[in-house]
Amino acid sequence: MTGRETRLAPEVGKKGRHKQVLVPCSTCGKDRWLQLSGPSKNSTRCRSCSNTQTKNGIPTGLEKELSPTWKGGAYIDSKGYRQIRLYPDDPYFSLSNKNCYALEHRVIMAQHLGRLLTAEEIVHHRNGVKNDNRIKNLELMPDGVHHLPSMRLQRQVKELQNRTQQLEQRIVILEAENIILQTRIYAEKEI
Repeated sequence: MTGRETRLAPEVGKKGRHKQVLVPCSTCGKDRWLQLSGPSKNSTRCRSCSNTQTKNGIPTGLEKELSPTWKGGAYIDSKGYRQIRLYPDDPYFSLSNKNCYALEHRVIMAQHLGRLLTAEEIVHHRNGVKNDNRIKNLELMPDGVHHLPSMRLQRQVKELQNRTQQLEQRIVILEAENIILQTRIYAEKEI
């Protein structure tokens, strides 16, 4: 890296006061500013090449089985759905995203049907639990139009069940209060 142009971070539009050096990306050859010290000093590729670099058609960094943080190729996403890792030789690999993960309930339904699902087909969780992917809990909907009323009805049933439970608890309290009042009235009549 010696003999290359060196500047301070603010001079090249970066934060901090570290020295930056202009180096070419080992993949695309595009020049980029790199911090002289720290974790990126040994980096040979620019950020965009690092993110898109592939090996045998699989994005690098996806050999996660070798990582100490590997959790078996499954996780719960931010929406509460279980995502599973698929590999290029899997017949349902086309259901996966760019990181080779797919929604488990869609894969299970596709395996059950023996075919891939279309983008319009919705897999509905009958009990509303997004990570309960037992086949008896999954239902294939032809499109979102049929799915929405079903979800709305499930929500209404849950709300009514909660309201019923609240009212039952209130009845128990009122019955207890009624017994206490009757006891007081009876006691006052005897006096």
